Amino acid sequence: HEEGAALFREGKALLATRGDLRTLALLTQHYASIRQNAGEVRDYLELASEATHLADRTDDLTVRAGVRVDLSWGLLLIGRLAESIAMADEGLALVAGGASPGVDLFGYSSHFMLTQVPTWAFAQMGRVAEAETRLGAGLRLAREHGPMESVCWAHAFHYFVADASGDVRRGLSAAQAVLEAAEHSGSPHALAVAFMSLGMAHTLGGDWDRAIDAGERGLSMMREKGVTREFEASVLTTLARAHLGRGDVMRAEALADEAVALARSQGTLAFLCGADVVRALALIARDGARAAAEVEPILAVAEELIAEAGARI
Repeated sequence: HEEGAALFREGKALLATRGDLRTLALLTQHYASIRQNAGEVRDYLELASEATHLADRTDDLTVRAGVRVDLSWGLLLIGRLAESIAMADEGLALVAGGASPGVDLFGYSSHFMLTQVPTWAFAQMGRVAEAETRLGAGLRLAREHGPMESVCWAHAFHYFVADASGDVRRGLSAAQAVLEAAEHSGSPHALAVAFMSLGMAHTLGGDWDRAIDAGERGLSMMREKGVTREFEASVLTTLARAHLGRGDVMRAEALADEAVALARSQGTLAFLCGADVVRALALIARDGARAAAEVEPILAVAEELIAEAGARI
């Protein structure tokens, strides 16, 4: 981390001296992605915001649209759902104004990502019809623009929407499609997302052993490869739910506690609510009615998070 930070500072100073705002915006965006994969969500959001401000001082529509992907995603992770959607829509307006997909600059099509990221926010806000419209468009764009890792992400967002609506069959089908695309891409990033999605899908369907196996594989890849660690609290919550379903209350409680602590330290309010709910369920399973004094404030916080985010699930 220290070496990367030093290189970023050095490059930033050099580009600032040259007045090269376009390249500086791209450098900042790429370093933001490094911090994202490390799970440093607050750093990620700050850098994504900085990259957007820099890009907006240029006339390059492709860069201006592309950096908004990260800002939209960062806002979603911290639970600012409406702002995340608005930022993605700003990016799509730039695409409509002539921005190219930018695959050569960002490694994915910004048109695809700006279409797809809001689907999860829409689903959490109960706006499923809007999510569905964008899901279909996003998958077509992923297949058209590539790379294969984008197809993996497209199916992952199909899973997220299915999970929000409690559709077990659709969720499992989407998660299996994520894994197939991830294996085809060979990307550790995509594979970590695939096993995370599969673990969540098996948990949704009550297949606890398969959920634990997939969740543990996803978590190991995130930690060992240093990818998609912004999802780590979510995977811990999935594992807690699966262990609770299997009857291992103590293990479930420990995992839920770890998920809550991590979500708070990262600032991933998108995952804190779910972790709090599973933590409450574990306490009830352990102590029954005697857990009321501990559970009530936990659920009160969860309700506050839902209200603050504008969610309806």
